[in-house]
Amino acid sequence: MRGRRSSRGLVTAFAICLLLAGCDQRVGDTVADPPGAPFDGGGDTGEGAPSPGRIPKISQEGLPLDSEPYVRRMIEDAFREECGNGEVCVNLVDRPSTDSDDADATVCEFLRIEGEGERFEPEDEIVIVTGPQPCDQPDEPEPEPEPETTS
Repeated sequence: MRGRRSSRGLVTAFAICLLLAGCDQRVGDTVADPPGAPFDGGGDTGEGAPSPGRIPKISQEGLPLDSEPYVRRMIEDAFREECGNGEVCVNLVDRPSTDSDDADATVCEFLRIEGEGERFEPEDEIVIVTGPQPCDQPDEPEPEPEPETTS
C-alpha cells in the first residue's frame, strides 16, 4: 500500500515540475528548451545552435505597413522577441497578395504574415503579405487656370 502512495506522489510531483516554467526538460544528457521558448542557443550554457521559433500572429490587417501605427516595427519587435537575442534573425520580405479576396488592398497595407504559428529557423525567409494595388497617392490639387489676358 505504501509503494502505491509514493508512486502516485512521485508522478504528481513530476507533473507539477513539468508545469512550472523553471523546470528543466532533460533529453539524454542535454537540457531542451521548453516549447515556445525564445532562441537562447539551447542547452544549459546558452551556447550552440538556436532552436526554431514560431512565426508570430500580427492582427493589424489593413493598417499601414510603414506609417502610424508602424506595423512593420510591430512585426520586427515580435521576431526580436521570438528570436530571443534582440535581433531579427529571419529575412522579412514584402510580397503582394495574389488572393482575389485581397484585390482592393494596396502594397502599403499589411494583410498577414505567411505561415503564422508555424516554426521557423534563423535566416528563413518570412513573407509579409501586402495588397496588390499601388499605394493611394494624395490627390494633387488641380492647377489653377491661368488668367486670360486680352491683347
